[in-house]
Amino acid sequence: MTDNKIRPFLSLAILVGFLFSSRAIADEQRKREIDKLARQATVLIETESSQGSGFFVRSDLVVTNFHVIEDARNRPWKIKYRREGQKSFSAVKSVRGFDEARDLAILEVSPRSSVKRLILGKSDSVKPTDTVLAAGYPKSLPKVTITLGNISAIYDDTPNQWLQFSAPISKGSSGGPVLNDTGEVIGVATWRLKSQIQFNSAEIELVVPQNLNFAIGSKHVEGLLNKLRLQLPPKPPEFDPEDERRKKEQEAKARITEQLKSATVRIIGRDPNGEEFSLGIGFYVEPDQVATDFHVIDGAELIGVKRFRQDTKSADVLLGAKRFKTDKARHLAILQVE
Repeated sequence: MTDNKIRPFLSLAILVGFLFSSRAIADEQRKREIDKLARQATVLIETESSQGSGFFVRSDLVVTNFHVIEDARNRPWKIKYRREGQKSFSAVKSVRGFDEARDLAILEVSPRSSVKRLILGKSDSVKPTDTVLAAGYPKSLPKVTITLGNISAIYDDTPNQWLQFSAPISKGSSGGPVLNDTGEVIGVATWRLKSQIQFNSAEIELVVPQNLNFAIGSKHVEGLLNKLRLQLPPKPPEFDPEDERRKKEQEAKARITEQLKSATVRIIGRDPNGEEFSLGIGFYVEPDQVATDFHVIDGAELIGVKRFRQDTKSADVLLGAKRFKTDKARHLAILQVE
């Protein structure tokens, strides 16, 4: 392989690393934003004999499971809720409606301007292996628990659409939101697979491993809201999952690009006629050391390195450099910059 074919390898390695890094940073930022929103919008719900989770879809409307509030459906003052960080519970004003077959209920609460709401997504667009996050208050824990998983299967061959997902949930998570990777609700956590056995005349409930869970599709939440003639605010103009994704990736790429510009240099050599020319590129690994491909400097008269200009007004500055360490077998060279 000739030097001309080998020298672009370093540029390609930097580019590939840049693309993977920017996507990873954007994904992590998006997860943190979804986590924050889910914690602000998910509530703990309690009655005299039941406990579960729910979430805001409007500043005065909370979605939950019917079985969570079933015992108090005609006594809404017996239903109370609180958000993460609140020390006391607030009373529910009314049960606006429910769908027992799909295990859904809509609760009316006193509107609060500080409430963050979740956006209903399209459960019909969900596909197996899609990433999902589940939020809820298992075992009445004081803080929202967020778990990560995937859509395992979709059952929509009946009037009800059920989404099987692997994000772990426990007793108390019922009624909590299941969100896609853009932060939209695509389902409401409803049940885990259980089995009953008899042991010494006593009935024992066995819970199948926690990654076998089900959510009712968000399209049924939308259907219930429409049936009750309850309108949700339109999506905020700035809320466009794809735009947000692209924006975060662009911001991450811009930051990494600036870092690359400040760390990347041109390796300068001298040709037989005494003229300076660029041998290839390298990058700083220490304040006074530059790494490059061994073939960039192999057999060349090395003069030094030049930083890439940050703007057209900046003059290139030649910094003297000499060979410091080389590893021909691994195609690596470290230059000592003066």
